[in-house]
Amino acid sequence: MEFNTRHSNPISCLAVTQHSQYLLTGSEDTSIIVWDMKELTLNLRIQEHIAPVLCLTSALKNSVIVSGGEDSRIIVTSLLTGDVLIKVDHHRGPVKSIRVDSAGEILVSGSSDCTVCLWCLERFTLLKSIVLPSAVTVLDVSADSVFLLAACEDQKLYLRSLATGTEVHTLRGHQGEVKSICLAKDCRRAIAGGAKGKVSVFDMHSGRLTRTLLANPSADVTAVKVTEKDDFLITASGDRVAYWSFRGEEIHAKPAKFVKEVSLHPHTAPISCLDISRDGAMAVTGGVDSLVNLWQLNTHELLSTFEGHIASVTCIAFSASGLFVASGSEDKTVRVWGLTLGLLVSTFRHQAPVTAVTSMFDGRRIVSSDRAGTIRVWAADTGTLIQSVCGPGRCFTVSSDMRYDTVAVINKLRYCLFDQSYAVCGTGDNQLRIVSLGVGPEEKYQVSHSQEITCLVVTPDSQSLITGSRDMSLKVWQLAGGKLSQVYQTKAILC
Repeated sequence: MEFNTRHSNPISCLAVTQHSQYLLTGSEDTSIIVWDMKELTLNLRIQEHIAPVLCLTSALKNSVIVSGGEDSRIIVTSLLTGDVLIKVDHHRGPVKSIRVDSAGEILVSGSSDCTVCLWCLERFTLLKSIVLPSAVTVLDVSADSVFLLAACEDQKLYLRSLATGTEVHTLRGHQGEVKSICLAKDCRRAIAGGAKGKVSVFDMHSGRLTRTLLANPSADVTAVKVTEKDDFLITASGDRVAYWSFRGEEIHAKPAKFVKEVSLHPHTAPISCLDISRDGAMAVTGGVDSLVNLWQLNTHELLSTFEGHIASVTCIAFSASGLFVASGSEDKTVRVWGLTLGLLVSTFRHQAPVTAVTSMFDGRRIVSSDRAGTIRVWAADTGTLIQSVCGPGRCFTVSSDMRYDTVAVINKLRYCLFDQSYAVCGTGDNQLRIVSLGVGPEEKYQVSHSQEITCLVVTPDSQSLITGSRDMSLKVWQLAGGKLSQVYQTKAILC
């Protein structure tokens, strides 16, 4: 099969949509073409970039095309009509590489401005910006959305945690410029293709170079790819495509798991708190015995034990991505545990026993409260305090409405502050207080029932708080302003 290219200049990137329905090509002529792979015809031409298109992918269940260009723009267009949905001028250099995570929720963009940005695809808001030492040339994300691998112009390979941006390893041993990279489906091996046919295979957990290959000494390795079950590695170099056996190379343990050399300890005292990951695959528990345990729900297997607290664990929460867990304790600390390598990421100290903890949706900030009524907002990867407010009792929940309009510089680190988000706190009686978080003046609104409040929830759009009470009523409150908008009478509500 061969398409008539119909680009006036060389093709710089291509992608195939799910189910192989369409082929997408981007070109130095600044255009994107959508080809029908069944009819072998040109379906759509899109010309929105003002400089060469450098990278592209389909997203949101094949409904949109996301492209990056030499004009520093990310442009989202409809795959069916070609209409522009959004143009983003955030990067300050050419957008060299883009990827979508396996869940289809997060877009990752790498640029010559030395940054990697994570975007919420649903609202296309910036979730996190990761600064690297050099201009990004190509990047990839592991199938479990744990690892981010970026190749940069300084000829180094930087492995980071996708959730927090924390450095995992700088992969060393590849000689010369990196032309292409990919991550194996086992989420353990990284492959880099370079100049003069050199291919390097790394173990991401240890950071070791485990294997070197020579594809074609007379040409650069411009593409590397592993097959669906990691059976073969495919390399493209000059006019040669080579297949390499990749089945279980260098594996001494289960391929998809990193096994820590520590013992597992089931709880020996009552479990005091638990949380379940968003995908329903794992549960995490905290106990009076000061242990934090991670469990696989479908097999009931104890996967990891995290030790470090010296008093009862009072509260626990998964991050939205499921890549780390935050636990609060009577020892006045909150600890962030990375689930990939099983290591302690950071520790934050309160002045009183911790009563509640939650992770913000972007995976970069933690909100915790203590028995003295203080609510803290802090960076998950460093434990750096971002904001402190006073609210009564414990923090029950935090709204996830985050708009990145303000940047705060704290101890020479940059943090994007959410424009307005709210914490709901109380002492377990018939009153709650809504406390504003983020920029601007602090706001506090009190909401109440005539009897004890037994349950509450924030709506997914972060606009309303719903409370239930022993007074047999459900009340709906506006988070912004604390105004009562609806009341429903029913039987006594417990949950």
